[in-house]
Amino acid sequence: MGNIDADLKGKGFIRCHKGYLVNSRYIEKVHGNELELSGGEVIPIGRSYDKDVKRMILELMRNR
Repeated sequence: MGNIDADLKGKGFIRCHKGYLVNSRYIEKVHGNELELSGGEVIPIGRSYDKDVKRMILELMRNR
């Protein structure tokens, strides 16, 4: 997963959990420690990724 994460870095993908990479275009909401995607799926945000995920989402919102 680390190799895939490195390949997709800077291309709109966010690593939010040790088992999840999410395309930021599909993130609809952030609920505490979960991401809700446009299809209704709910993805957990791992504790070790929490600050980075929320920082990246704020950056994406500023750039839209």
